[in-house]
Amino acid sequence: MPFLKHVEYLKQKYAEKRSQLPKCKDCGIEGHEHKGSYLCSQYIKNTRKKKGPTKDDYETKIDKQKGKQMRLEQEKAGSSSSSSSAPICGSCKEPGHLNAKSKECLNYKATLSEMLQKDFGGSMEQFTRKLYLESVLRPSHKALFTDKVIKLSEFIRNVTFRAQIFVSSYIILNQDSDSLSAITQQNFWYSVSQLIMGQEVTNKKFLSNEIVFSFVAFRQTHPSILFTLKDHKITGYSDSLSAACVTLATTHLNHIVENFERRIVYFIQIKLKDVYKDMPKGFLYIMAREYCYEHLLGSNGNPKWPKQFDLVRIAHVNQITDIIQELKNRLLITPTTTNLTASPTKFLSVLG
Repeated sequence: MPFLKHVEYLKQKYAEKRSQLPKCKDCGIEGHEHKGSYLCSQYIKNTRKKKGPTKDDYETKIDKQKGKQMRLEQEKAGSSSSSSSAPICGSCKEPGHLNAKSKECLNYKATLSEMLQKDFGGSMEQFTRKLYLESVLRPSHKALFTDKVIKLSEFIRNVTFRAQIFVSSYIILNQDSDSLSAITQQNFWYSVSQLIMGQEVTNKKFLSNEIVFSFVAFRQTHPSILFTLKDHKITGYSDSLSAACVTLATTHLNHIVENFERRIVYFIQIKLKDVYKDMPKGFLYIMAREYCYEHLLGSNGNPKWPKQFDLVRIAHVNQITDIIQELKNRLLITPTTTNLTASPTKFLSVLG
């Protein structure tokens, strides 16, 4: 009968399809290839964070704002306490301020916004238009202008590149040093840049003698760290170098705050690999993030032992406890978002 033939045909096609189905190498059941499929009885959802920037939630934003406010207050308190006597201005020689950038200085030059406010008042409205460089420069001046920009860019790159090499070397060799407390400050990087250029440091407040002596030793071992103005003559570099130092300071601050958890969790995963040699990376991440890192945060809820790991072998438990304790001993304060934002340099000893 046609119907029975059709049924037999469907059964045959089904059998052929079944024979072509992959067999899971983890659970042994057909229909999927490995435990990464949700059809597998051993399937575990991948809880690892996706790479790339993610938006902070409301609580994280509040914690970062609190931390930033605390850091600014600490810097303000430090600057006020460090000056025992009134500073003398280098421009007008009057006490009470440092330079002509202060409004108290007799030689103070108003900014563009201040001059516009003074001339036009609050009823002023500004419009900004973007213009191509070719439409502003005369053809006869273009080559000279371009050459100067390229020369200045090369100079700034060479100085800041060497500054980062020296500071990174110092961090690795002096993880517990207090001299790195200003690494997130623009003046710190400008002072290091002056060392690179073979100049005398003008603002010694942000650069300790320990760093200066370390640079002298580093320079003797690696003479190419110097990029002096004597050998590379250039003028008008100060403003561009200051802007580059702002970028360096901000980058180091963000690197500590944004990447601290990821780097510590990855470090714990590497350590756990020596304890559980045959465990998948996903399981190790769960142990590192949900148990070990929560202990570092001092969670009140006592982090639960992941169900993927048995508690039969007490040696494993002791090894994990040692990993956590090793990191705790290097932490000066709890690595909450607020503390990371307020005092980022206190975590350099752990990141090193």
